[in-house]
Amino acid sequence: MRCARRFTQPSLLSYLVEAGQTADIAIPRTARGYEPLCATYSRRCADEMGRLIEQRRFKLSDAVLIPGLIIRALGPDELGRFGPEETLFFNINTFDDYARAIDLDANS
Repeated sequence: MRCARRFTQPSLLSYLVEAGQTADIAIPRTARGYEPLCATYSRRCADEMGRLIEQRRFKLSDAVLIPGLIIRALGPDELGRFGPEETLFFNINTFDDYARAIDLDANS
């Protein structure tokens, strides 16, 4: 999909991987909140994250309570160089979202 390639920048993903080298979770934090689907998670937190999933606890706020985890939040100041938040973490869940993505892509 043309617009998806343009929205999530490979340089952002590389930066997340680099940030994750010194943290158990490296996660972008935008004005809307955390972006857990575009984050890195270390093997060290895998067992505990698996338990949370088994318990159907899918909120990031539950994961940050895992004792001993090092969490690195990448804020708007760090993320700004990769592009506007509105497109970097744009989700396509509906036909309306898809239409908006095409419009955003055409106007960028």
